[in-house]
Amino acid sequence: MVQKSAHNSIWKTTDVMIIITLVAGFILDIFGLSLGSIPFSPLFRLFFGSFFILVGLSLILLAKKAFNKKKQPSGPGKPTTKIVDDGIFKYSRNPLYLGIVITLIGGGITFDNLWFIVLVIPLIAVIHFALIIPEEQYLLDIFGKDYEVYLKNVRRWL
Repeated sequence: MVQKSAHNSIWKTTDVMIIITLVAGFILDIFGLSLGSIPFSPLFRLFFGSFFILVGLSLILLAKKAFNKKKQPSGPGKPTTKIVDDGIFKYSRNPLYLGIVITLIGGGITFDNLWFIVLVIPLIAVIHFALIIPEEQYLLDIFGKDYEVYLKNVRRWL
């Protein structure tokens, strides 16, 4: 029997994972466990970090637009009825997650908090195993061969 959606738990949402990452980064930095400063001027960090944030948010918006175009949910807990394979999804199977990671890196640069950048590494692992793998299995169960073709033609991240 095919399950209703890829994720049914609030703990398996990117929102919760992002909040945990941000809070951990701030707490570690505030309580004296700073990893040091990014070795560039504040103006350069602001410009460079803002660029990353802009790129990340653009990926998220493009992904949301593609989901809306096909009338598909972008959040967990709702059934998927179509493969979203156009727009930004022609280039990445997970542009929402990629956008989140790039935005967090940009925030780390902008706010001179290396913890945000370091914590992106375990965040990527958690997203991979807790979200992407179950999502891909859910989509394979629903769409079979059509989704297999998509998997072969489009990279997971970049």
